[in-house]
Amino acid sequence: DRLSNIVYSHLKPKYQIVDQRYVLSNSLSATERLLVATQWKDLVTQLKTQITELIGKERAEAEKSGENFIDPTNVIPVIDTSGSMEGAQVQDKAIGLGILATELSSMPGCLISFSDKPQVFNLNMSGTHDVFDHFLAIMNGPTGFSTNIDATYECMLNLMQTAKVEKTDFAMLFLTDGQFDSQVVFESTGSTSNARSRYSPLENFGKTALGRLESRFASCGYNMPRTVFWNLNA
Repeated sequence: DRLSNIVYSHLKPKYQIVDQRYVLSNSLSATERLLVATQWKDLVTQLKTQITELIGKERAEAEKSGENFIDPTNVIPVIDTSGSMEGAQVQDKAIGLGILATELSSMPGCLISFSDKPQVFNLNMSGTHDVFDHFLAIMNGPTGFSTNIDATYECMLNLMQTAKVEKTDFAMLFLTDGQFDSQVVFESTGSTSNARSRYSPLENFGKTALGRLESRFASCGYNMPRTVFWNLNA
């Protein structure tokens, strides 16, 4: 949280004719950038060591007991960059946690933007880019004023189909402020007038976000991905 706040405080918008881009502020010295980037790198290294040790123990216990082991590093962060994140003052936390999660992931660098037009994009994890570069990549990446959860899961489905995986092994970690569009759709027309009286609770569940998405994945032969909603504004 501390490091993310420092990095985010050095980003400033640069207005262009067509679009707005973010750049690093002139107040960031080369020494401070190196110091923060090194602290971030050390944090990632320490966590990787701890997590690898824990996963080894859990895997061994699962094999011994015959239980199914779920690798927690099989995760793809979904970072909310919609307008409400800035208002809730949690944008820096979402980006920082998203970068940290993808650095610890078994698919490092892979992220999904949570916006009105979400996209899968990749951070450069070759070692030539630091945490400041990653923050800029996300802030200048696919963003939007709103959050389309159906389109976000469609990105995940396309990613799985492109990779030709046979089952849903990855979890989706939503880093958000808890406000996203179309959590419940009562009618295809979008009208909610008298809709509750026409649908039973079971039918209504099929029209919630998770109900709709579960059906969408099932139609393509997949189980619903494990999902974590982390409401940073709670």
